[in-house]
Amino acid sequence: MAQKEPIIIRDKTQMRNWSRTMRSQSKLIALVPTMGYLHQGHLSLITQAHKHANLIVVSIYVNPGQFSPNEDLSTYPSDFQGDLKKLINVPGGLATSSRNVHLSLEEREKALSISKSLTTAKSAAEDGQVDCEKLRNLVIQCITEAGGRIDYAEIVDQQSLEKVKFIKGPVVFCIAAFFGKVRLIDNMEINL
Repeated sequence: MAQKEPIIIRDKTQMRNWSRTMRSQSKLIALVPTMGYLHQGHLSLITQAHKHANLIVVSIYVNPGQFSPNEDLSTYPSDFQGDLKKLINVPGGLATSSRNVHLSLEEREKALSISKSLTTAKSAAEDGQVDCEKLRNLVIQCITEAGGRIDYAEIVDQQSLEKVKFIKGPVVFCIAAFFGKVRLIDNMEINL
C-alpha cells in the first residue's frame, strides 16, 4: 500500500473537527505524543499504533512548561522537515530521547543508570519491597553513583498521580535526572 502524505494540522479547532469527523465515520484514532526530533523510539510507537487503530496522529509539540527554569528549552533539537520525512517512511503496520544528542558518549553510558535503576526498583517491588522511600533511595543511589544529579524521583498512584508511601496498587515511578547539562526523564509502571 502506498504511503499517504501526512495531514499537517496546526490549530486545535481544526484538530477537534478532524477527529470528530473521523470518529463519526467509525475510525479509531491512535495518538503518539512527541516533542519532535523523531527517533527510533517514536517510530516504533507509530508502528505499534498501526496495529491498533485506523488512523495515527503524531503530535509534535514542545511544551515550555515541561522545562525547568534553567533548562534547555532554547537548545531543544528541532527538525520539522526531517520529522515529516521520517513519518512518511514509517511502515504501516535509554528511554530514547531527542535530548540524547546533547550527551557525550560517556554521559550516554552513565545515563543508562536511569532505566537500570527503575528496573531494579520494579524487581524489588515485585519481590515484596513496597516501601516507596526505600525504592526511591535505591534509584537515587544508583543514578548519583553513575554521576547523575536527581531533579525528582517520585512514586505516584497510577490513577490520581498522588505520591504514595507504600505500593498498594498500580503505581508509576517517575524520575528526572541531569547528566551533564541534559535533563532526562523516564518512568516505569509497577503493577503488583
